[in-house]
Amino acid sequence: MGKIRSIIGSTYLLTENEELWEKELPTEVEQLLALDVRHFKNQSAVTAVLPPRDKSKVITYRVPHNACVQIYDYKSKNARIIFGPELVMLGPDEQFTILNLSVPDFVGDFCKTVAAKIRGAVAGISFDDFHKNSAKIIRTSVFGIDENKRINNRLVFTQNNLVLTSIDIQSVKPVDQRTQDALQKSVQLAIEITTNSQEAQAKHMASRIQQEAKGYLERQRITDEAEAEKERQELLVLQARSAAVELVGQSHAEAKSRAEAAIIEGDAAVEQATLRAEAGKIKSDTELDRLMQTRELELTHDKLTSELEIEKTKRITNIEIEEFKEHVAAIGSQTIQAMATSGPDNQVKLLQALGIKSILITDGHSPINLFNTAVDLIGGSSNSHQGTFPMKTN
Repeated sequence: MGKIRSIIGSTYLLTENEELWEKELPTEVEQLLALDVRHFKNQSAVTAVLPPRDKSKVITYRVPHNACVQIYDYKSKNARIIFGPELVMLGPDEQFTILNLSVPDFVGDFCKTVAAKIRGAVAGISFDDFHKNSAKIIRTSVFGIDENKRINNRLVFTQNNLVLTSIDIQSVKPVDQRTQDALQKSVQLAIEITTNSQEAQAKHMASRIQQEAKGYLERQRITDEAEAEKERQELLVLQARSAAVELVGQSHAEAKSRAEAAIIEGDAAVEQATLRAEAGKIKSDTELDRLMQTRELELTHDKLTSELEIEKTKRITNIEIEEFKEHVAAIGSQTIQAMATSGPDNQVKLLQALGIKSILITDGHSPINLFNTAVDLIGGSSNSHQGTFPMKTN
């Protein structure tokens, strides 16, 4: 927290840790400071225009002659009174004390004037009239009547411009005790009379309403009986007509009912035959659909079975081919060739060992062309490498 102090009577330059402090004043104090000192002499209520004020400067006020100012220090909690003429300078923690003084005004005179108007108006009116129309009489006596015979809205006192706009009447009480007692008795008697009158009127009204209700009920009963008798006559007429219609139309109704029954039976038979035909058709269509679905299911089953069998055969064939390939690859092509030519090679070697150069072997059933055989045999010496005879089988 910093410290606030005022520098008076000399020049001063702020240091780096100081700044100007602005003192705030209430608006009412600002207004009073801006007024002329003659304000305390003539007590004028003219509002002064607030000039711009440098809030960082010390607040001064010239106390006029025959006047005083109370200043309160909120820091030390002390008050001091300055009597004029004097120049007052406020400290940082001081404020002017504003006093609102209450002095005699025109309220008493105003009340006396209004009371005189009311007494003057009531003096020429009887007590009963005043008791019945007290509010109107008092308002008329206070505010007056205009040219249209209407009560004015306000009362103006030209001496101080005081305006009265309304009057609230709390109670009307006579000053004389005997008059008050008579008024109270009169009021009680009037209340009793009014109560008795209202009670008698209420009884008379209730009796009249009761008699009217009884008369209305009696008239309503007679009217209802007449209406009931009329309705009874109409009922008898209708019953007679109904009996006649019943006697005349019974045979016609029976014949008509029999005809309608026959028509209904015929329609029912036709409808039954139609339904039977439709049922047979539906049954045939259902059986046909069942057979077609069965054939389709069988064909689908056979097709799937054949496809599975073909797939099985393909897979077995592929397995055998792969197995044969694996066997061939495992044995080797040269070994297989040697195994295939081992028989003929052994036979050739056997014939060579026996010294046989050519041989013809046949089963004896197939014919042999020997026309060229002799030539071949003759030329066999030149072709010593010939080992077999050509054979032609027809």
